[in-house]
Amino acid sequence: MKSEDNPRRPMEIPREAIEFRLSENPFLEIPYPDSTFDAVVITYAFHHIPHWQQPESIREMVRVLRPGGIWAKGWHVEIAPETIQGG
Repeated sequence: MKSEDNPRRPMEIPREAIEFRLSENPFLEIPYPDSTFDAVVITYAFHHIPHWQQPESIREMVRVLRPGGIWAKGWHVEIAPETIQGG
């Protein structure tokens, strides 16, 4: 089933079909073969990679991503309290 079959309902995947791996290895040398993962997620860590190494680290993350896979990146954004309405 594809999520676009019913956009109001999340895609249902049997729990036993999900494989989840965490890696704390350097972003420049991910120890998995090409096209290993359906999704690659990086959260709250990308800003720790030196700017000059970020393009190479993105290429490495995409390298282990299967064609058509999902690459998701989250980052920390600080918001000054005075910019929040009502704050």
